[in-house]
Amino acid sequence: NGEMTNDDTIVISRDALSALMINNDTYTPRTVVLQRGRKGFGFVLQGSRVAGKLFQPTRSFPALQFLDSIEKGSNAEKAGLKKNDYILEINGINVACMPHEECANLIKRAGNTLALKIVTTNMSTLTNNHRDSQSHYTT
Repeated sequence: NGEMTNDDTIVISRDALSALMINNDTYTPRTVVLQRGRKGFGFVLQGSRVAGKLFQPTRSFPALQFLDSIEKGSNAEKAGLKKNDYILEINGINVACMPHEECANLIKRAGNTLALKIVTTNMSTLTNNHRDSQSHYTT
């Protein structure tokens, strides 16, 4: 079409650009910062009660703790957290192999602000049969 381009220019159709800009956060860790609401942060944490000394994080099962549910209208929902998101860090502390009680205590001690590094995987339909010795903590 007669356009001049240099070596670092790419011409792309509007449709292709839109497709590329769709936010696909699967497998991309992201950090969300939550403010405690009247009823807490708005999620239920679930995961293994035992330390994961032998646990090796994988792409599809990256941590022992995950979000069991998200309260409608909560700060967690507003921040884009989803059921079955895995928790990688709590306030900068790696919790991928940490037992449930320790993670719950980190959240309790967080005060009014909580930073979570989370990841969404395609394993959101993984059944609870694959997750051993689980505990719940409602924030």
